[in-house]
Amino acid sequence: MLGICASVVVGDCQPGTFVNSTASGGCSPCDPYTVSTTVNSPACASCATNQFYVSPILCSACPANSASTSPTPLNYCICQDAGTFFNNASVSCSVCAGATVPDRTTNTSCINCAVGYVPKADKSSCDACPVGNFGTSGAATCTACSAGSYSNTPGSTFCTSCSSSSFNTASGLSTCTNCGSGQSSSTFIPATSCKCSTSTNVAPSPTATCTSCPLSNGVPNSDQTQCIPCAAGTFYDSNINVCIPCAAGRYTSSSGKSICQPCGMGTFNNASGLTTCTQCAPGSVSSGFGSSQCQQCAPNTYSSVDNTQCLNCVNQTYSLGNSASCLKCPTTGPSPGYPCICNAGYWNPSSTWTTGSTCAACDRGYYCLGNNTREQYCDLNSYQNNTGSSSCYSCPTGLGGNYYGQTSITACTYVRAGYANVSGQITTCNPGYYSHHNNVQQCTPCPLGSYSNVSAMSVCYKCDMGTYTSSVGSSYCSSCGGAFTAGLGYCPGSSGLSTTQIIILSVCLGGGCLLLAIAFVVFRLIRARKGAANDTAKMSGVQNP
Repeated sequence: MLGICASVVVGDCQPGTFVNSTASGGCSPCDPYTVSTTVNSPACASCATNQFYVSPILCSACPANSASTSPTPLNYCICQDAGTFFNNASVSCSVCAGATVPDRTTNTSCINCAVGYVPKADKSSCDACPVGNFGTSGAATCTACSAGSYSNTPGSTFCTSCSSSSFNTASGLSTCTNCGSGQSSSTFIPATSCKCSTSTNVAPSPTATCTSCPLSNGVPNSDQTQCIPCAAGTFYDSNINVCIPCAAGRYTSSSGKSICQPCGMGTFNNASGLTTCTQCAPGSVSSGFGSSQCQQCAPNTYSSVDNTQCLNCVNQTYSLGNSASCLKCPTTGPSPGYPCICNAGYWNPSSTWTTGSTCAACDRGYYCLGNNTREQYCDLNSYQNNTGSSSCYSCPTGLGGNYYGQTSITACTYVRAGYANVSGQITTCNPGYYSHHNNVQQCTPCPLGSYSNVSAMSVCYKCDMGTYTSSVGSSYCSSCGGAFTAGLGYCPGSSGLSTTQIIILSVCLGGGCLLLAIAFVVFRLIRARKGAANDTAKMSGVQNP
């Protein structure tokens, strides 16, 4: 530091000023960045080489690694080392911090590089980010454009995405590559590849031309770079350009098929998308092509070796159904025939033939018709005291039992309707007579207007319209020859007399018995009408024929 000590006289020009006769008071201050260090200096001067201005009365020497030239009307020194600036506070050259560089406008501070630029390695200045890169504010390094984007100008502040008809696959690129004909990059974000716009077309690379898959070579893979044959179990549907699983009952055993084959006879599959068919299990068959399931063979049939048909069991054999073979019929009881048939007098307690089935003899009180029918009860008027019977014995004439399935003749204990026990003798009711209940002592004649024309009747039949009976106990009805009232036993408009009565009446009239005859006729008519009314009320055993 330069300085001169001198006594100051009032009215002298002080250091920092100079003598100026034209100025008020005769002194003027030094111009900026100039100094005067003595009283009554004739002029102010710039700091010397390698000095910097501190104040109008003081210049200071530049610190290490810095310099200045004279005249230097500045208040700093130029730091010599790259990336350093003149630090007034410490009067030294300091390194710029972070991603800043010296401000060569002031040389006393550091500044950020402009956006799109970054400091050089020695921070001496800023460089523009190269193409394929971009820079951000205050960044120490440039950032490469990501794949699918580009920058083609140095010092870029951003990257541009590739268009929908172009792509690139690496970072730090300055251009995009055009997609092949028919391709687009719009489905890729970012645009790192291209794909055929038509879903049924393929291209082996992003720059290749799109082509359609041949029918024999299936459908495009997921990124449409190649054609994939339809897998086994599927077929190619050219109408919708997709692979479709084969339906149940059909299959493809290899890839690249355009049609599914039906399962052969004797085989099946029961799900979609299968590559094979399965042989039907023994006892079941599929008789046609394309079966999704097999059908079980019915009882008394068995499956053929190739499972294509159910065959009937031969005589003296049987099956339970769902069988691949037939079993021999039991050796006891059955008759020859198909498949296993019990003889008359025998039956199959199992109702169906199973392993170990046999024909059992009918029990006492039952009868069996054979042919696998169940044993039947003997009815009320029969019995069977033996086993293995195909019929029942009837009770003696006129007798019956109280229960079904009787096992002895002693069960025939009561006289049946249509018969009578006359003095201990079982008597059959003759035509014209009947017994309506069991255990009666005599047969009852049919009332007037009814008849029975066969023996052992339990009821009488009413006469048909236009017929009558002239007496009780008739076995037939006579024609009225005109209108009549059914069931009264006479025809309206006639006396209703029998032939014998009419003869007697005629004789009486010839002998002068007129009054007696008239009285007899009137009496007979009145009696006939009353009797008819009473008979109508009593005819509980009368039925229409």
